[in-house]
Amino acid sequence: FFFFNDTATTEIYTEQIVGSVRCVQETGLKEGAPIGIMGPGTGLGVCHLISSHRQGQHVYDVFPGEGGHTTFSPQTEQEWQYLQFIQKKYSGSIITLERCFAGPALPDLFQFLRQSKPERESTLEKEVGQGNVTGKLIVERALNKSDEVCVEVIDLFLTFYGREVGNLGLTLLTLGGVYLVGGLSIALKEKLLEKDGVFLKEYFNHRMNHILEDVRVTLVNEPDLGLLGSFVEATRLYTGIDNIHDFE
Repeated sequence: FFFFNDTATTEIYTEQIVGSVRCVQETGLKEGAPIGIMGPGTGLGVCHLISSHRQGQHVYDVFPGEGGHTTFSPQTEQEWQYLQFIQKKYSGSIITLERCFAGPALPDLFQFLRQSKPERESTLEKEVGQGNVTGKLIVERALNKSDEVCVEVIDLFLTFYGREVGNLGLTLLTLGGVYLVGGLSIALKEKLLEKDGVFLKEYFNHRMNHILEDVRVTLVNEPDLGLLGSFVEATRLYTGIDNIHDFE
């Protein structure tokens, strides 16, 4: 029996995807350069691929990681207030990135914004009641712009997301690209693809943003990457085929 890291298997199959991708930040790709992946869902998956030259070609090896459990670093007064809010809610525990922009963080962000501006009403909260606001409902109301609190939740979420994708690009110099994966990324694809949107604005909000101009950011519109990647990896273990591009 073998156990596979879910984000690692997602990245294994990400290389196979051709028709299910949309470019968020368009630029060229450097052959053999590191590749990064980030996927907010029930948690925050972060992973990368590093190539080596074998059998006359670049072959990528997947390296799973736990980047979602690195600490959250607020950059604005509002973010500092959110850090204090979330520390209080979770009894002073260390606040990691996935507390800020994974699926379970959406209701927390909603509650924070409601408490910080109590005079502002939420039509969603009126309808479903306090404590029944889910991440799925927040995304729906934000995308159809029927609830201004939900819109702000998603904007704050995308701020964190764009910043950390930029950090990933700089940390690994991912000139082979960064891939955005997972159901939440797919659900927010309209917002991620906005050329003047919150995500790209924060992605480029780095001192070394000239490097990030050379990092292609791609949204993968495939919800079952983890399962597909598990199949590829199992086949590789069974057949001994090293290069995943050799699979049909």
